[in-house]
Amino acid sequence: MNVKEIIDFNLLRKEKQQIADRTLCSLYEEYFSYLETSINLREKVRAKHMFYHKVGVPFQELHHTKWKLQFEHWLAFDYVTVMGHRMFDQFIREYSHQLPKPMLEMSSFLFLMTLEPILIEKVNDRHKIEGRNPLFGKSSEIQSLHFPFTDITKGDLIFLRQTRAGFKQVAIGPHTKIKKLDSNRLMQLIQADYEKVNKRKPHTSWRAFLKEFGIHYLKFAETL
Repeated sequence: MNVKEIIDFNLLRKEKQQIADRTLCSLYEEYFSYLETSINLREKVRAKHMFYHKVGVPFQELHHTKWKLQFEHWLAFDYVTVMGHRMFDQFIREYSHQLPKPMLEMSSFLFLMTLEPILIEKVNDRHKIEGRNPLFGKSSEIQSLHFPFTDITKGDLIFLRQTRAGFKQVAIGPHTKIKKLDSNRLMQLIQADYEKVNKRKPHTSWRAFLKEFGIHYLKFAETL
């Protein structure tokens, strides 16, 4: 008897992917629920001031849905607190003994996320695109978790956070579309900025660079 007749590998793959999808959704929702009650007002005000200086978005515009979402995801994954840590690090430290093993394993991928540029090569539908990071990445298919790709076409440059979930790449949080006229100039600027940082801190990886400075490049965003 053929092994393939006994084991349906496609079915196993599908089941593993479904588990990964549920795990990621649960981790995301649990973490953002944690943020609502765990970050104090003073820290949040400090973060808003920093976001303003990095991106140039006035406080009143942070109530605009898309800028509000960008701020909240930067606060969640990239912002460094007064104590010198990120909120996601704090969440995992505090709940490491309560979270199920699949969530802890998934969290290791979220630690690696950066706000990175993606050049769109194909838009399959509102929830699935194909693209690559022009700096270091190969082409891949990226699916959305909660925020559809409604305003982009082939050739656009966007910024987003993505993570591995099972067998696929998943976009976490909203994306930001860059003005078409600024796309090439922006990529040259990022390369130049990275070289400057590497002169100060040799061997800085692209991911470490984007983790700290990726938010700065939303200055080139189309009006949200």
